[in-house]
Amino acid sequence: MKINIKTSLLIMIASSAGAQTLDLTYSGNLRVGAQYHDSADKRGNDIALGGMLHTESKPQRGVAFGATLHTSNALFNQNDEGAVPFYDAASRSYAILSEAYLKGEFGSTMLIFGRQIIDTPFLDSDDIGMIPNTFEAYTMVNQEFKDTRLLYAYVRNMSGVDAEIPERFSDINGGAGVHIVGVAYEGIEDISLGGWFYALPNLAKYTYLEAGIEKDYNGFNYQLGAQFALQEYHDSKTANIFGLSADIMHKESAVSLMLAYDKSSGGVADNGFGGGPFFSSSENMTLAEAGADGEMLTYGMAWDVSEALTCALNKSELYDAHDNHGYEVDIVVHYALGENLSFDVIYSKIDNRDISGDKFDNVRLFANYQF
Repeated sequence: MKINIKTSLLIMIASSAGAQTLDLTYSGNLRVGAQYHDSADKRGNDIALGGMLHTESKPQRGVAFGATLHTSNALFNQNDEGAVPFYDAASRSYAILSEAYLKGEFGSTMLIFGRQIIDTPFLDSDDIGMIPNTFEAYTMVNQEFKDTRLLYAYVRNMSGVDAEIPERFSDINGGAGVHIVGVAYEGIEDISLGGWFYALPNLAKYTYLEAGIEKDYNGFNYQLGAQFALQEYHDSKTANIFGLSADIMHKESAVSLMLAYDKSSGGVADNGFGGGPFFSSSENMTLAEAGADGEMLTYGMAWDVSEALTCALNKSELYDAHDNHGYEVDIVVHYALGENLSFDVIYSKIDNRDISGDKFDNVRLFANYQF
């Protein structure tokens, strides 16, 4: 569906007016995205105007409905030349009803049916472009037990930045979908624990475990993490993935140093449906690009210059089973101008020619106004 800026904005305004008439709550944002990409096979830039409008009814007997409209519209050109797609599969402007759900809260259990945002380790929104991933799913979240959150979801369709067809909801796993069971526990002081299982009928099974600890000591904040993933496939090698992370921040200066490492054994690590959970992931590369028996190391620093300004510099190094080497350098700057307006600049330099053949520079800029 091709839709121009004027039409998109009229839809958003009309939806907003309807929300007020029906006494619905609403929120949204306007988003301007710009991208410049330079590689051997393509060079270009994209500028897009988009945003989203979300509305949700006030619960009646514990039941509410909600909907979200997302849109991304090309300004000046429609190249879609960047590392992160801004438009639809045909590089055109588009709008999508990204969420449309019924939500019921009954005691300690919440049920959500329909189009929705879901964030789990191997299936997530991955909001790196103009429009995030959203999913058609049945979801149940239970918090009956103290400090424990249980989740079950059956997800059948997906749209958004990581989808093969971003502008519409298309089948996951050939229509068989994916079943997700997860548990998160935070009942031990300073420690978080989580476990997830993903069943993709006739395709694969993923098991994922993660543990983290956070402590303040002598003017520093320490964070340590460990992760393990077992990815079993019906027609290819099983992948075992191990990862460690460490982050230390000097609280007075707000300067932090980080180190993360992941290694796959056997098969190829897979990100699933979204950005993936691997600690070492950079803005563009993940452990998946290293292939079977690959390794990825990421290290860097961040500085909270002020309450409004944050800067980060990271380098990621990738190694495949034959010790071929690739790297990515990322510089990220975030600036918040008040509570509603923020700016992000992301510069990435990638040289992964020896493994995947990729070599490019990419710059993304985003301006966001929340309302």
